[in-house]
Amino acid sequence: MPVCDHCKKKWTWKETVFSKLMLSSSAPCPYCGEKQYASAKTRKRGGIMVLSVIIPMFIVSLFDFSMLFYILFGLIVFFIVMGLSPFYYELSSKEESLW
Repeated sequence: MPVCDHCKKKWTWKETVFSKLMLSSSAPCPYCGEKQYASAKTRKRGGIMVLSVIIPMFIVSLFDFSMLFYILFGLIVFFIVMGLSPFYYELSSKEESLW
C-alpha cells in the first residue's frame, strides 16, 4: 500500500482506489491533507497494467466467442487489475516527470 511522502502514514486500499478514480493528477493525503502525486515509477507501471488488460482481450478475440463473453472477460480482467493496483502504487510530494 502507498505511504504518504509527507506524514509517512500508510493509505488503505479503499483510499488508494478512491484517489485513483478521482481522475486528478494529485490527491490529498487523508491524514495530513498534503497533495500527493503518483510517482513516475507508478505511472510507468500503470501503462504496463493497461497492456495487461488489452493483451488478454486481443488473444481472446482470436477465438469465436459471443460478445457477452468478451464483455464479461474484459470486466473481470479490469477489476482484477484495479484490485491489485494499490499494492504497487507509490506516492510522491512533487509531480515527477516520466523521463
